[in-house]
Amino acid sequence: MRTKLPIIGAATLALTVSGLATGAAETEEAPKKPEPAACTQKNLRMCHVNEWGVIKRICGDETLDHHVGDHGGDFMPKTFYVDGDGDGLGTGEPQVGCWMPKGFSEVTGDCDDADAKKVRFDDRDRTVFDCTTGLEWEKKTFTNVNDPYTWSSNFQDPNGTAFTNFLPEVAFQLGGSACEHTAYRCQTHDPSTTRCSPPSPPPAGCWRLPEIDELATILDTSVPGCGGTTVTAPCIDPIFGPTASSNYWSATSNGNNPNYAWVVDVNGGGVIFSGKTFINHVRVVRSTRPASKPGADAAPSESASR
Repeated sequence: MRTKLPIIGAATLALTVSGLATGAAETEEAPKKPEPAACTQKNLRMCHVNEWGVIKRICGDETLDHHVGDHGGDFMPKTFYVDGDGDGLGTGEPQVGCWMPKGFSEVTGDCDDADAKKVRFDDRDRTVFDCTTGLEWEKKTFTNVNDPYTWSSNFQDPNGTAFTNFLPEVAFQLGGSACEHTAYRCQTHDPSTTRCSPPSPPPAGCWRLPEIDELATILDTSVPGCGGTTVTAPCIDPIFGPTASSNYWSATSNGNNPNYAWVVDVNGGGVIFSGKTFINHVRVVRSTRPASKPGADAAPSESASR
């Protein structure tokens, strides 16, 4: 005996197929909403705190579940550095965020992030490395500490014995080359009256006379016996070795008078200027980081002639 199968009409078949298609579509994942723009060191401009103390970073507008206080407002993001040894000095590339996480510091300049000693200078036997500025300085010895040199033989050009005699000699002793005999920049108290050529950054790697703003960074007026009416010690960290209690040349000319160049007075811890044909002492330096173009309008804090 044969059983008759129901006949499916065209309309019923169309509905069935349509239903299967609908079910398949329902199982597919809906397209995801685009992620907000990531807040990076380059685009993070402002941190906003609402009235509940929740931070919003102004760039990707990403809400961070971090309570910072009871009042709303905007504040600038922080720049911080990895502080691996917890000594309060960081190192490495700067990072930016709305707040500083644990294990970081807002102060850079750690010579050794595995050593929890808060030191700025690293004694490298014949040289001293400044972790803050990235400059490597000559460390004086008792055989050359009192040798004086001239800046110029014709009152203006860098052709004195500091450039022609001492610089190539000490560069050879320190295992390197001397930079070309050029003055790298000049500056004045009034930039509108300068007679200087456009400033250019000093070269990296070779030994040279320091610029005046570089030389001023190693003055330390907190050294006992420095300054005052009775000077018993130069105004410089003893890690730099013996230091003559006198003036030290920079490569920076005085923009108001090209017959003078800027010097530091290690007795008083100040910045003054001296005639280029006079004799003063020299401590050479070299850059270990790529140089950026220095500003021409920064002026020394003091002026005097000697």
